[in-house]
Formats: sequence, C-alpha cells, structure tokens
Amino acid sequence: MKTSNKASRKQENRREQILLAAIESIQEHGFEKTTMDEIAERAELSKGTLYFYFKDKSALFRAIRRESIRTLSEEFMKIIQQDEPGAVLVKKMAESFLAFMEEKKVLSKALAQHSSQVEPTDVEDIEEVESELRVVLTRALQIGIQDGSIPSTIEPKILAIQIGFIMRGILQFHLSNTQSHINKVMDEHNLTIHSMLKLFIDALLNQIDTDRKTEQK
Repeated sequence: MKTSNKASRKQENRREQILLAAIESIQEHGFEKTTMDEIAERAELSKGTLYFYFKDKSALFRAIRRESIRTLSEEFMKIIQQDEPGAVLVKKMAESFLAFMEEKKVLSKALAQHSSQVEPTDVEDIEEVESELRVVLTRALQIGIQDGSIPSTIEPKILAIQIGFIMRGILQFHLSNTQSHINKVMDEHNLTIHSMLKLFIDALLNQIDTDRKTEQK
C-alpha cells in the first residue's frame, strides 16, 4: 500500500511539473509556438515520459483548463470561509476572479476555452469542477440573502448562473483585441473592467428589491 501511495504521489508531482513547464512555455512563446520538446526540456523529463502523461499539446492545454478552474475554485473556497456578510463574500469572489484573469494569463485563456474544443472524455471532469465553483458562489449568495446584505428574492442558484455569465463575458472581452469601440465608450465614461463588474453585481444583487419598492409605490 505504501509503495502504491508513493508511486501515486510521484506521478501527481510529475504531472504538476509538466503542467507548470507548459504554462511557463505558453506564457513566454504562446500556444502555437510552444512545442512538446520545449516543455519536456523545461520540465527536465524525457519526451517519452511527457507523452506518457499527455498524448499531445491539446491534451496538455485541456489539463491546464481543468487546473485553471480548480485554482479559481480554491480561491473561492478561501473566501467563503471568511466571517463576512454574503454581499462582501460575493464581491471578494468577483475581485478574486479579476485578479486571476489579470495575473494568470495562460490559465485565463484556458478557462475561456469553449466546451466544443474539449474532448468528450474531459467534459465530465471539467463540468464537475465548474459545478463546485458554482456551489461555492451559490453558498455566498445564500448567506447574503439570509443575513440581509443581499436584498434579492431571486433563487441563489439563478443568481450564481447570472454572475457566471457576466464573468465569462468579461473574460472573453479581456482576452479579445477587437473591441476598440467598447474600450472607447468605457474610456469616455471613465470605466474599467473592475468598475463594470462591480456595477453589474451591485445592480444584480439589489435589482429585485428595487423593483419591489417601485411596485409598492
């Protein structure tokens, strides 16, 4: 049993070693110019060992996508454990997402990868981790509704999906270089991606309460 556990840990460590090397290589040279030879050399492994873990560069990129979702999920888990009002937790998660997007370029690009580019065998694993991410965000929303910091009657699961949509949209915008007209409008109104996401979340979390007050007048 001990031998088996040791071998398992060795494989996991080696896999992480490969992913780190791949992320660093893609960060420096871009996905297209990064080669399996370079990744093997950077990871200080033979090509045979590299191909034992990943059959090609696309498989490596899919693994990086799973890693990106797990990394973000871990950040959300740290936040949900804080003793803060639910609204504060949600906003901290949004800030964490923005920091992740700006600081981890390769992981962000992998996170934005469309599901149609993912192998069927990887879909279940990725969906499971994405579900964990939504569960943590949903929990923060539930806390906010319970403590009164989020005056909304929308089902927390629906709110979590809506926030997920806007986060994905902001990520796609951040990675795109073809949105100059939007950048111009944002500049005219002195807006940034950070302030746009904050405005959206503030409006979303308070919209139902505002509507209810309007109806009561």
